[in-house]
Amino acid sequence: MSILSDVVPIERRGRALGTVMMAFSVASVVGVPVGLWFADHGTWQTPFLATGALALVAAYAAWRVVPSMRAHLDAPREPALEGFRRILSRRTTWLSYATTAAAMMGAFVLLPNIAGYLQANQGYARADLPVLYMCGGLVSLASLRAIGGLVDRFGSFKVGTTGTLCLSLVLWFGFVRQSHEVPVVVVFMFLMFFNGLRNVAYSTLSTKVPLPAERARFQSLQSIVQHLATSAGGLLSTAILTTTPSGRLVHVDRIAWISIGIGLLVPPLLFVVERALARPDAQGSLVPAVAD
Repeated sequence: MSILSDVVPIERRGRALGTVMMAFSVASVVGVPVGLWFADHGTWQTPFLATGALALVAAYAAWRVVPSMRAHLDAPREPALEGFRRILSRRTTWLSYATTAAAMMGAFVLLPNIAGYLQANQGYARADLPVLYMCGGLVSLASLRAIGGLVDRFGSFKVGTTGTLCLSLVLWFGFVRQSHEVPVVVVFMFLMFFNGLRNVAYSTLSTKVPLPAERARFQSLQSIVQHLATSAGGLLSTAILTTTPSGRLVHVDRIAWISIGIGLLVPPLLFVVERALARPDAQGSLVPAVAD
């Protein structure tokens, strides 16, 4: 992500991030059915071993294919802690991280429970889950690059707000009202599309917050925020959800409302961050750049 932000100009960064996030979305939706297949044909440990093997393949591919981007190492550098301290001293940094946390926690309070909910509550066959996730993946493949272009043209706030409001309607229709009028696969495809709309918007905006020389440090901290928010969402849902003796999940509507409520924090945060970056002193431009 740091390399992508370095080599792609701001005016085309949304489309570039949308292209890369196609891989994130496909990995997310393909991971569930593939993990189920490994578990069915091996043991519960098999998906974890497969993930480790894929990580080794990715590391080798990065070593052989991804450009090294080492030219900045010749420039004078400051102590690492001083760089992190400077990044965290800015209000815009904290607002950007808050946006990331709201988007991730809002999504993952619900997303990990969808497969269980569909099977236990909606009677959706386990064997049909791969088709469901494949459809979601196809929607992501077909839309994320175009979504990135919309972010470049209209800005993160407008696109992210549209995605958040539409996603809220989908969550209400599919998990609060729990309507059976529309096929599950259609609801899931809309969920993936509008979640991608919001994710590309906030991810593109976050790349504009740090100075170029701070980007790797900034995104390292952002990765921590993403993982903490994802874990917090999962833990929150386990504290609320219960099961009946028949195995049905109870209080899915509550976690859907929580997902909607947390997600609605994203648009005002996008607005504040985007407006802050439009100021003359945005991105800490009064601070001299020091290479990472």
